[in-house]
Amino acid sequence: ALQKEDLEGVAQLFDLAGGADGEEEEAWGQRFEQHISRTMQGHVATMKRLRSDAERRCEALRAHHELLAVVQERVVDRLQSSGQPHVAEPLRQLLNLMTSLFRASLGCAVELAGADAERTEARASKAKIAVKSSSKEARTSGEIQPDSQNDASPMLESPSMSEAGATTIKFEGLQTPKAQTVRGKAYAQIHDARREHARQAQFVGRPPPELDLQHLRSIIQILFTSKKEADQRARSSRPRAPCQTMEQHFYAWLALRYKSLALVDEWARVIITAIQRFAPVCCEVSTFGKVLQHRLSEDQVGILEALKDTLRQLVHKKVKERHSTLTVLQLDTVWREWQRDGPPLAVCEQVVRHMYSEEDSECVLPQVRAAAIPPGGNPEASRVGLRDLREVLGRFQVGLAEHHVSEFLEFFNEVNQDAPRTGVGILQAAQAEELAQRMADIGGYEDAADLRDQISEELASIRERLAGVKTLTYSECVDDVFAGLISLRWDAQRGLDG
Repeated sequence: ALQKEDLEGVAQLFDLAGGADGEEEEAWGQRFEQHISRTMQGHVATMKRLRSDAERRCEALRAHHELLAVVQERVVDRLQSSGQPHVAEPLRQLLNLMTSLFRASLGCAVELAGADAERTEARASKAKIAVKSSSKEARTSGEIQPDSQNDASPMLESPSMSEAGATTIKFEGLQTPKAQTVRGKAYAQIHDARREHARQAQFVGRPPPELDLQHLRSIIQILFTSKKEADQRARSSRPRAPCQTMEQHFYAWLALRYKSLALVDEWARVIITAIQRFAPVCCEVSTFGKVLQHRLSEDQVGILEALKDTLRQLVHKKVKERHSTLTVLQLDTVWREWQRDGPPLAVCEQVVRHMYSEEDSECVLPQVRAAAIPPGGNPEASRVGLRDLREVLGRFQVGLAEHHVSEFLEFFNEVNQDAPRTGVGILQAAQAEELAQRMADIGGYEDAADLRDQISEELASIRERLAGVKTLTYSECVDDVFAGLISLRWDAQRGLDG
């Protein structure tokens, strides 16, 4: 059976075949997991049916070769996307031919193993008959007593199937099973652990002169994961410990990792410089920078991830809707084409209208159309790259979030004037109470009088949640304690504008 080392080797080749900029990493990652899962399920089921070691070794070779198919697809796709289709197509045909020859050779090997096993069984059967015949003759002549136990002698046992197979055909490179077959989701754990180790290795020692985008995004993902875990520990402690802001956690994470103030300072400067460099072109980086500045809450990162997943699902659904007569393999080809070249502009417009209200759709669609290639062309012929579409919608979503909390941010900064510096992002209990009082005052919204009762109830709820709390971060205020009151004031403002 396949061993852990075999799966690790496939995972390493798969990563090596990927693009240096990590483009469409999530899509290929999902494809990798699905392919490995499907192959391993078939491999395990087949191994249960086989009897001889020779047949099992043949099956292990076949499954190992099938695992490598996803690496082949990624290499070809990378060549095509990098502008080298003249190399990709001959390579594809060559690999397909090699696959056909390998499978034919493997089929012949299995047939030979089966035929030899049948001959071995036949010889064993004849030997057994001959032994029984001679035994009968011996008993008749009186050489062996009828009540003897000699009929159960080991001499009458036929050779086992495993021995027959082992002497028939040998395969080098794969060992016979010495451990349990790798099943279930073990492959994903192996792949994720290896990649996590490689990612962490990037942050050892002094920083490089500047970070590339992929390196910076890895740091951001690690920081958000670490921050979430730290918040969970703080909230579950007794007595409850105060949570840190992302800015505080950023420096604490650097200090814990590097132990040296000089290294912490170097890494902080390099990371902040990279944020300033990539914020104009990457929504994820821009959002992280605004979280550090206490202009957005930490939940916005999760919202962007949800938006990315929703967008991917809706676009993938459109493939099936627009090509309902195609086979599964043909649909997969269309989906890969859309991932590489982008879906048609018409599809992007349909997805945007599904995700947003009519008013919001009219605001964001001009930006989507501006990202189409060629711009201003036929909506069915023009394409919008999935990355470009995610970027446009991500920035629009973040803009909505900033507008939604803009009034609250003004109040927050006003009551936080006593902080050691502007934008520190933490309120004391008394400051949080003052902020609640200001937010509950809707005297300027005379047309929103019907909301007064709801606001009074929300204010009472906020005071209950503030009981026993010493400090609150900006994210805790926006995402939890003041979330309801922010929405009510937003409704009051829209009622006044209407």
